Amino acid sequence: MERLELTLHPTKTRIVGLWTGEEGFDFLGMHHRKTKAETSESQVYYTTQQWLCRKAEERIREVVKERLAPANMRHKSFQEHLEYLNPKIQGWRNYYVTTYSQRKMAKRDWFIL
Repeated sequence: MERLELTLHPTKTRIVGLWTGEEGFDFLGMHHRKTKAETSESQVYYTTQQWLCRKAEERIREVVKERLAPANMRHKSFQEHLEYLNPKIQGWRNYYVTTYSQRKMAKRDWFIL
């Protein structure tokens, strides 16, 4: 890491025990955690699942509120709001959608609606 001139942040860096699945970690806007899964033939296996982390979810809400909530934005037409928000919403969907994040994404969609 020294060769790449990278350093670890002392308060953010920690060792996470994924073995038990009791804790996970947030990385690049996704929460990662080991969970139990089952195949259609009832075979149990463990996998690392990812879903939208709380901080990223709050940031999405913040961006939408910044656009729609202020009184000075109410004069803009519905079409202008759509043109601004649609690329952002599509980008969030492309980045954050995983098999395990459907519940979080539905919650985000409901908030935007």
